[in-house]
Amino acid sequence: CFVGMKFIETNSSINHSWFNISSVFFCRYPNPYSKHVLSEDVISRKLENNILKTIRLQSKTNDAPNWLKRFLPSSTAYIVEESHVDLKTGVIMTYTTNLNLKTLLQVDEKAFFLKSPDGSTKVNRQAYIKSNLFGLCHAFESFGLKRYCSNISKMEKSFDYVLKIKSPQSIAHLSYNLPDISNTFPV
Repeated sequence: CFVGMKFIETNSSINHSWFNISSVFFCRYPNPYSKHVLSEDVISRKLENNILKTIRLQSKTNDAPNWLKRFLPSSTAYIVEESHVDLKTGVIMTYTTNLNLKTLLQVDEKAFFLKSPDGSTKVNRQAYIKSNLFGLCHAFESFGLKRYCSNISKMEKSFDYVLKIKSPQSIAHLSYNLPDISNTFPV
């Protein structure tokens, strides 16, 4: 099973501007399409060279088929997400990996949310899905790939939902009406 790793690359489009996506990127949970996301916590956040760099810890659960449940020591997976939001270039880059259950299934994903000339947001995702469970790695990797694709659809519906419940004025307020604090703190 050492070469049994699955790789998937997907390209899609979210019918919302990159500005709107970036405005709600960190406040899209909870929502009815992401009930599998139990919690999220910011571990660190800093602004470096005009790029907002954030590391978050998420706890997630997914309903597993009965054949899989007997192998799971826990139904909760802990995920670390590192994101870089670059307002200048119009790119959000995320890297996610699970911290536990790695012998059963490890999922590493890199995603790019990009400004598009047509006003939408293009999304490129690359994921490696790997199991080290001897004799069952193919079954675990196939399950992981199917679940990964299902969660992509949920993520896109999550953005739609959050953007629909936020008024355009409140989204604009997130970015345009922040107070100028540049002279507040001595350098």
